[in-house]
Amino acid sequence: MKTSRLLAATLSCAFAVPALASGGWAALDAPVRAFLDAELAPRGVSYQLRRPAGRLALPACAAPQVSWPAGAAQSGNTFVEVGCAAAGWQLRYPVSIGEARVGVVTTRRIQAGETLSAADLKLAPLPNPALGGQVLDAPEAAVGQVVKSGLPEGAWLRRFMLVAPIVVRSNQPVLVRAQSDGFVVSAQGKALGNAAAGDEVSVRMPSGRQVRGRVQADGSVRLPF
Repeated sequence: MKTSRLLAATLSCAFAVPALASGGWAALDAPVRAFLDAELAPRGVSYQLRRPAGRLALPACAAPQVSWPAGAAQSGNTFVEVGCAAAGWQLRYPVSIGEARVGVVTTRRIQAGETLSAADLKLAPLPNPALGGQVLDAPEAAVGQVVKSGLPEGAWLRRFMLVAPIVVRSNQPVLVRAQSDGFVVSAQGKALGNAAAGDEVSVRMPSGRQVRGRVQADGSVRLPF
């Protein structure tokens, strides 16, 4: 009799344990895909599930939760976290996210010395990922810059192709400022060379003295003080 009762108790406990999730890793595909579809759709990128080959046996879960683990990359070979608080398990599901790389191209033929506007540029998918480290990836980085040499329509734009526009020209009158805490001293002078904003330029003052300062975006020259 005691043996029968022990066997019955053992069987009762066995049936109380939640059933193992059927399908192993494949059973997690749907919630992982739903999460990645929602997360990655605004970025327009593709992904692949990298389902491990080993067997997976987990307590069944009606609604697994999927999230990005803290610090996990959201591109390349990475992973998402899948868990079930009710069943007491959590794991990482490997995925591969292919970030589409884009670059800046010209929308028309550009002559040497032209200043670029937003209408001259657009983003296009890079045909070779290796170009990603060379080609500009934001049109605003080129707007207002001057092209060193002529470019055909559809040319990939690289930083070395551009120079900042000249804002001070040789023999041009310029305002020279020396500024420190609490006061500003300014006077007119004459530039002794061409310079872009951020460049240094020499200026001849009315007294004949030459000073050297840094060109500002408004065309003035600021002296170190």
